[in-house]
Amino acid sequence: MVNRPRDAAEGAIVLIVEDEAIVCAFLAKVLERAGHPVVCVETSADALERLADNPSIGLLITDLTLPGIDGLELIRRAREHRERLAALVVSGYALDERGLGPIGFLQKPFSAHTLVEKVRELLTDPSRR
Repeated sequence: MVNRPRDAAEGAIVLIVEDEAIVCAFLAKVLERAGHPVVCVETSADALERLADNPSIGLLITDLTLPGIDGLELIRRAREHRERLAALVVSGYALDERGLGPIGFLQKPFSAHTLVEKVRELLTDPSRR
């Protein structure tokens, strides 16, 4: 059985920023099966361009360690223009939120179910954005 989004907020586009193709493919496959449209990019610069061009992006999922701009700085920059953008960091490292406001965090490894539930939480709970 495929879990479909429960409301319009959960149908928002999910932007995944991950420099490892296999990880991006896993995240995208899980979220697409759950009914979420997904866009994958490899760099923070590409992510910032996509966010500027597409107001339908409702959630930014990023790795913590990326070449150039790291995941936390990416969230900070994205929220300069889209203050209420939901964000989720996925990483094998511990997270220091550094004043970014509410963000989600998943420690690698995690299950597909855990990912889908965290995305649902972030997209439906305004206090998490």
